[in-house]
Amino acid sequence: MSNVRSPRGPAIIKAETVDRIALHTVRWTSIGILAVSFIGAIIAFNGRWPTTLRFWEEVSILAIIGGILLQGFCTLLEWANRKHRFSIKYLGPLTLDVGSTYIGFAPLLVPLFSRGLDRAQLPHSLSLIIAHAGVVILALWFAYYPEQNLIEE
Repeated sequence: MSNVRSPRGPAIIKAETVDRIALHTVRWTSIGILAVSFIGAIIAFNGRWPTTLRFWEEVSILAIIGGILLQGFCTLLEWANRKHRFSIKYLGPLTLDVGSTYIGFAPLLVPLFSRGLDRAQLPHSLSLIIAHAGVVILALWFAYYPEQNLIEE
């Protein structure tokens, strides 16, 4: 008997392979997104984005420590209280998490989003509101997505 299987159609990839790749892709993107929220908290503490590639000269060590501590604390409390989503034990840290990520990324993303919306002929004040709302939604997603994918019940 041979170990060679006859093809079952035009497929070139096994479903198990796709499932394994998808699992690792979701896991690593979740870790990357969590890292982005840590960066947002660090920049929020720093007060501004670095203007050169030598970012280590422009980001305060206190901002790094503060951002990591705040984001780590919020993430831990959110994950620990994930089964009680409407309690203050979950919503308090989530608010700090989303707020610090928003404050960190708003100076970078709001002008970018707003310019695009201005080019779509929206009134500038409406463009700014939508741009800020977009950054809040992204910050919420940065807080929620890793929690959903990195914790196995």
